[in-house]
Formats: sequence, structure tokens, C-alpha cells
Amino acid sequence: MKFLTVLIGLMILISCSDTIGHVDEPADLVARDTMIRVLKELAIMEGYMQNNFIQLSSNQQTIKNTGDAVLKKFNLNFERFERSLNFYCSNQEQMQSIYEEVLDSLQMDLTKTGLNNYPRNRKAISPNIPVGNAPPNPMISK
Repeated sequence: MKFLTVLIGLMILISCSDTIGHVDEPADLVARDTMIRVLKELAIMEGYMQNNFIQLSSNQQTIKNTGDAVLKKFNLNFERFERSLNFYCSNQEQMQSIYEEVLDSLQMDLTKTGLNNYPRNRKAISPNIPVGNAPPNPMISK
């Protein structure tokens, strides 16, 4: 019973950490500003797909091709993107900052077009924010 208590306590302590396991910076790290632009493009693509395709599961090849096209636009391949994303995700504070910049950029675009339906309170948003070594985004494949 003591072992179980210590194990649960250790799990709680680890889960409260600002980092999710150390991930070494890859030699080919995608620059932060480029990562922000890529994530913005992927968010736009994901929104378009969700609004225009009732069953995303039947359109997976379209989603894959579109995700691949977004990466190609930034001269990236999936492996490099994934390594960089895992690195950025290993620090929750850093990843939260990146996603805030993505949301701010999307908000500026919406304001320019006059489509300001963006919630004022970011906590009202439930973005699909990957955490740690999350499984690869189904929007993009290798």
C-alpha cells in the first residue's frame, strides 16, 4: 500500500511539471516563427475541412494531401515537422506561447475580413493542442 501511495504521489508531482520530458533540440529545428505560420495554416485547413466535409474519416486522403501541401509550402517534410513539434511541445509554456501567437494571428486575419466571431476569452476555446510526444496529427502523415 505504501508503494502505491508513493507511486501516485510521484505521478502527481511529475504531472505538475512545466515540461513533459526532456526532448533535445533537433539539429534541423523549424524556427519558431515558421512553426507559428505552419500551425496557423494547419488550423485554417482543419477548420475548412471540418466545415466542408461531414465525415472526415471518409476524406482522409484529402486531409493527408492538404497537410502535406502545407508542409511543402514551407519546405518541410513530416519528419522534420514532427521532431520540431515534439521539441516545442516538451515545454508547455513555450508551446502555449506559440499557440497564443497562432490565435492572435488568426484573430488579426478575422478582424481584417470583418469576421470577428472569435471568442474573447481564450479559455472558451478548446484547440487541439498536442502535449508532449502526442501522436501525430491525422491531418498530416509521413
